[in-house]
Amino acid sequence: MRLLIALTILVSTNSWGQVTDTLYLDTLYKEVESKLKAKYFRIIIDYNSSVDRFHAIDLNKYGKKVFDGHLRFVNSSFPDGDYLFYFDNGSIRLKGRNRNVFGKDLEFEEELWHPNGIKQGNTSFKKQFFIHNLFDTLGRQQVIDGNGRCTFISYFDKSIYEGNVNSGKKDGLWTIYDLKGTVIARETYREGNLIR
Repeated sequence: MRLLIALTILVSTNSWGQVTDTLYLDTLYKEVESKLKAKYFRIIIDYNSSVDRFHAIDLNKYGKKVFDGHLRFVNSSFPDGDYLFYFDNGSIRLKGRNRNVFGKDLEFEEELWHPNGIKQGNTSFKKQFFIHNLFDTLGRQQVIDGNGRCTFISYFDKSIYEGNVNSGKKDGLWTIYDLKGTVIARETYREGNLIR
């Protein structure tokens, strides 16, 4: 019911431009036939057929915003341009910008936050993934200007990565946990490249 009220308010106030469609998506962003099976509701706004790009807003089943940005494909979870992801509590989880999304030279910059509102840090990608600065959930800095040992929480794939960062790149042994703390993998990096 909250979702229907939120959608009604959005459409009636037209606050996001022209709403062109609403899709029902599962947890893998695959379209499902009914809202009863949906995990997310994607509102497509201002579709531009000349560049096959559109503004999309994803809401969870309670009507809270979880994504706001531009996409190239209806069932995509990979933004094209500026984007925001939100936690279930409504606070910002990630703010970023992608360039050359479907070209050979993908680049992005992201700022990340913990669910308690404390900034987690900033990362980027240009041919390699870089960790610039990272803070724990209490605000203590773990990585300073690309150097340190950190616990990096990826809310996107629901994993916790722990290891050393040297010149912004993963270096040495990294352990990957699920959000319950169970080890799910160990990886070894040299200058940001996975070697084992």
